[in-house]
Amino acid sequence: ADAERKLAEKVESTSTSTRTRDRLADAERKLAEKDEPTKTSTRTRDRLASAEKKLAEKRYSSETSSRTRDKLAEAERKLAEKYSGPAATSSKTRDKLAELEKKLADRETSSNTRDKLKDAEEKLARLRMKSRKEEISSYALDEFEKKQMLLKKLLEKNKNADVAFLVDCTGSMAGYINETKNQIQSIASEIVEIYENKLRIAFVGYRDHSDGARRIESLAFTEDVEEFKMFVNTIRAMGGGDAPEDVLGGLEAVINLGWSSAAKVVFHVGDAPQHGGRFHDFGPGGDSYYGEEPRGM
Repeated sequence: ADAERKLAEKVESTSTSTRTRDRLADAERKLAEKDEPTKTSTRTRDRLASAEKKLAEKRYSSETSSRTRDKLAEAERKLAEKYSGPAATSSKTRDKLAELEKKLADRETSSNTRDKLKDAEEKLARLRMKSRKEEISSYALDEFEKKQMLLKKLLEKNKNADVAFLVDCTGSMAGYINETKNQIQSIASEIVEIYENKLRIAFVGYRDHSDGARRIESLAFTEDVEEFKMFVNTIRAMGGGDAPEDVLGGLEAVINLGWSSAAKVVFHVGDAPQHGGRFHDFGPGGDSYYGEEPRGM
């Protein structure tokens, strides 16, 4: 607005200068028309000098107005550059800045998404681990229960037992036979009472080859504990001869018992080894059958 005001003043000044020049030209023309230029009055000369001075002032004013217009044009050009150059550049910069901010926001969003995805994956892994542990625990529990059931079936199947007592009944057992008979009777009774199973019990008493028909005395498997006790009470410690005994003959009699239960138990009570140098260190003098077992066992 200031520039436009100044421009209007300069245009008005120029118009005024033009009118002044026209008046001056008219004055010079009239002066030339005078018949006696030499007699021009002082007053006319003064007026002429005044007119020339004003003309000079007007010319200077015109030049000044021209410079003002040039400055105004320069100002308008700079103003145009301001809005068409740097302003446009600033606008582009703002656009680029906005684009960068958008990309940055997108990256931040992507980063947040990755973080959330990672967190979700970790939670999923923990859930899978927990589920796996639960599956393992469930599997272990199932396996344990299966084994328990199998054990229960095995126990049910094998709770019944065949128990045989193999006892050295030679003379050397005289000091132990009575206590031995008491103990095996007690064992048989306790097995039945404690385990509440079906028990079959048998007895094999062995002596030595020299004892003939009394070499082996046995009772086949029976469920009657009282029958077993009565038979054991009839056993006497007798015979024998040398130190070794017919242990293998006693084992043979035990093997030939009528075993039927899945659980088979043998209690062996004795105080002497089997005949033969590989079973003892008595030497030939201490074993009547040192070199060869009479029955070839």
